[in-house]
Amino acid sequence: MHRTATFYDLKITAVGISRAEGNEAFFDTDPKSLREIYADIKQLFDSGDQIVKKGTSDKSAKLYLSDLSVQGDKVVLLVNRSDPFAPDAVSTDPEAKSRVVHMKPPGHGGDYSAHVVLTLDPILGDNYYLCVIETVYGSGLHASSISDYIKHLVRACKKQFPNKYKIPNINGAKTPRGNPLLVNLVHSIEFQGHPSLEFEKDLETGSLSSIQLLNFANEGAVWDQKGDIRERVRTIELRPEKKMQTAVLTAVRQVRNQVTRNKQEYKHLRLRFKNEDGEPKDATIDADSGKLIDSHKYVKRHTIDAPLVNTNSFDKINTLIIKEVLELME
Repeated sequence: MHRTATFYDLKITAVGISRAEGNEAFFDTDPKSLREIYADIKQLFDSGDQIVKKGTSDKSAKLYLSDLSVQGDKVVLLVNRSDPFAPDAVSTDPEAKSRVVHMKPPGHGGDYSAHVVLTLDPILGDNYYLCVIETVYGSGLHASSISDYIKHLVRACKKQFPNKYKIPNINGAKTPRGNPLLVNLVHSIEFQGHPSLEFEKDLETGSLSSIQLLNFANEGAVWDQKGDIRERVRTIELRPEKKMQTAVLTAVRQVRNQVTRNKQEYKHLRLRFKNEDGEPKDATIDADSGKLIDSHKYVKRHTIDAPLVNTNSFDKINTLIIKEVLELME
């Protein structure tokens, strides 16, 4: 068993939404800062709200917030997952021919923990924050489940503090008394993989095969009479000239600059290239940030070496683990 720290970039975006007649709205707007969101989460947690995310039934795994703290310019969340279908633990002493099954009590689930460490200040623009997820292999606490849980926390804050998650309608609508008509402020959370040194090296020393620009603007458009065939993505494929001498990394930056400068609707870039050893590789990155979309390829990760850490779960933040994670983030 080993615990691993995996690096991501947390992207927070927001929209103003209203379906109220006479005050309809749907527009992009500035999200709350992570500091503001954390303050709301802490207020809920300190009030005794365990902020449990329940599964689809009483027998589903449940995620809950076990502990939280601020350490310098970073926030630490201890997110736990209780899985009723996790097998009972078994310990043995072969020499004594002794075997003990440690059965879970009724209503209990096998418990796993993830330390989620976030920078309180953005690392890119106003809404990208460096995030490290530290957990044991097989815990089920991966980027997608942690992302879903943070969304759940923000929704819980919106439900508990509704007035904090309102903004004036962008159309300037007013109440009969002349006050701005308010609409809901709804946040989205997205994890993007933080590129590893191996990824940057392969782009520096490898050779480019192709770049596909992916456009999802017309996703869902119908292409047949019955409505059974719908568009998913439009692509433009770019291929280098054989005489191209530009490094892959430089070429990718130039294409990204072209996309963002012209504000074109190409959300992702799919890269195909060969590394220095001639091995075919691929990766998909966000056109805006250059961060990885696929959380399994080229994402920066480290095995945790903290001593005496031999457990799946904690009820409090483990200081030895956090000390190592904070050093990795420097």
